[in-house]
Amino acid sequence: MREAGVSEEQAEAQPPALAALMTTTLAIRHDLHEMETRLQSCFDGRFAQVDLRFAQVDARFLQIDSRFESLERHMDTRFV
Repeated sequence: MREAGVSEEQAEAQPPALAALMTTTLAIRHDLHEMETRLQSCFDGRFAQVDLRFAQVDARFLQIDSRFESLERHMDTRFV
């Protein structure tokens, strides 16, 4: 840094400042893995909720379908 014209005072201040910046703002592999784990858990929970809701809707459709079949049989017996 001295060869580039940086004063000795600035050159000595740079490494600690850079180290402080790097330890507080840069993500390391562990940070990224932890974030991935949290996101995966969140996605898994949401997908489970969606799957449950689809199962509930499917069950309701089956009930409605059964009701229509029952009404259709009733109408068939009345008009035969």
